[in-house]
Amino acid sequence: LRGLNVAEHGASTELFELLTNMDRHYRAGDFRTPVPVEPHTEVGQIAAEYNRVIRRASSEIRAREEAAASARTAEEKYRSIFENAVEGMFQTTPDGRYLSANPALAGIYKYESPEELIRSLDKLDVQLYVEEGRRNDFRTLVERDGMVRDFESAVRCHDGSVIWISENARAIRDSKGAVVCYEGTVVDITARREARSLQAEKEAAET
Repeated sequence: LRGLNVAEHGASTELFELLTNMDRHYRAGDFRTPVPVEPHTEVGQIAAEYNRVIRRASSEIRAREEAAASARTAEEKYRSIFENAVEGMFQTTPDGRYLSANPALAGIYKYESPEELIRSLDKLDVQLYVEEGRRNDFRTLVERDGMVRDFESAVRCHDGSVIWISENARAIRDSKGAVVCYEGTVVDITARREARSLQAEKEAAET
């Protein structure tokens, strides 16, 4: 395959050197070092064009590596925010199943972990919301307006207690406009509701 002049006598040619260097690039997957160019020869012209190709390829590879690194950084940042947020964060399907939940949400609903919450709640309209039809009200507002703010509801916790929450959420749609899921945040406003109720009673008594 190498030829007798190379195998027997160690002779070399410009074409053989070019093919050897190209094979080295192929095997190592490293295109940072250009192949030598012998000027004023046909093989030299081929080598020069090959170097142009690998410079372009190297540029594309660097751009993709930088994009991948940026994506990893953004994902790690989002994951850190998601895991450590004080507010409950979630993604749910339109039919009422959790796709994801963070530790804060599990804590609000008195579950040991997000995984336990996701396993346990797969019919939010009857398992979570106290008021019948409240989940449908949520869906109607989100799908009509694209989002909902300060949506207050009474919900059942894992230990049987009832608390009040406030939800902010938005609809995530596919390329055809169909709703894929809802994502948003949850805040426990039980204390706020109780304070508001006490204030109303006080005002009524003063009146």
